[in-house]
Amino acid sequence: GMFGGPYADCNIDEDFNILDDYCLVTAMVDLWKVDIYRFLVPINIAFNQVWRVRPGDQAQLMVLEFADDAGVNNAGGFQADSVLFRGVNGVQWDGNAIASTVVLDSTWFDYCTILDAEYGAYLTNVNPTSGDRLSIDHTTFDSCGVGIYANTSRLYLNNSTITGSTGFGSVEGNGIYLTNCSSGKVIIEDCVVSGNASSTTKTGAGIYLSSSSPEIIWTTVQENAGAGISCFSSTPDLDTYLVTDDQPNTIKENGSGTQTGSDG
Repeated sequence: GMFGGPYADCNIDEDFNILDDYCLVTAMVDLWKVDIYRFLVPINIAFNQVWRVRPGDQAQLMVLEFADDAGVNNAGGFQADSVLFRGVNGVQWDGNAIASTVVLDSTWFDYCTILDAEYGAYLTNVNPTSGDRLSIDHTTFDSCGVGIYANTSRLYLNNSTITGSTGFGSVEGNGIYLTNCSSGKVIIEDCVVSGNASSTTKTGAGIYLSSSSPEIIWTTVQENAGAGISCFSSTPDLDTYLVTDDQPNTIKENGSGTQTGSDG
């Protein structure tokens, strides 16, 4: 059968339907077996906790739904494998916040889809002395306010797509917003950043850099409203190619006045 843990009130019948059947969860608990969980309150992961979310034996995708003002606040460890994050009935939920105390070898997003969040991933001072980076791999951020926001943090973003960001707060719908992420902290590799930004000015960029210098490798930045990459006191490395494939970045068809072409 289905299992929802000690803090899950399940609404599941024998004819399981992913749209109608769910477990209503009011506290953090490791999730498995059940296809869909609905959260009405924020999930707070303490420094000494690790939360694991993965599909059950019969499910290919775990679905987590969040109400308005609910999300994941991670100060410990969070392992998300093959998970769809979305708002209940399409509401905009808080998103995934990652704090400075996070344990990076116990935190990752693999093969996930994150929809409708204010911030798909929000990193603050995730800057360990070990030099490790938060890993986000094969993950899609779609229709969020901001796809990824990182302040003074280390991040490895690989083979992922960020699209449809619409803006939240003072951030104008950037797919990726980096501030105070100096050289060596952030690597963006083999990604697509397209169709983002709520502004047609230079601040409405697919990738917005403030005092940040990421490596951007074999990545497509295309059809963003304001600009492809906007740099403010920033010097991104756009010349780091993959050793085996030797492929450049493609930056084209962004807002008016932006350059078109490889690494342009």
